[in-house]
Amino acid sequence: MPPSLPPNIQEFNEITAVIFALLYVAHPTPKTLEPEEVAAILGIPVDGTMPSGRTFKDVFAQTVSWLLIKTISFRTAITRVSEMS
Repeated sequence: MPPSLPPNIQEFNEITAVIFALLYVAHPTPKTLEPEEVAAILGIPVDGTMPSGRTFKDVFAQTVSWLLIKTISFRTAITRVSEMS
């Protein structure tokens, strides 16, 4: 049996999966991501504390921030590759 993930990674994975599912269903229409909606899908109180000891809102905000930073980095890399062609 593989080792279990640390709580912070498990929380990140679960929130990310819900975010991507919501964006996939809404595509190509822009979607506003609300922490209340994500928390409800996960069955977690939006003001609750996660197993990592952090609040859901904090984990949600940090997850969205990380995903946005990585998306911007990816777009920058793609643009640079396109410019080189």
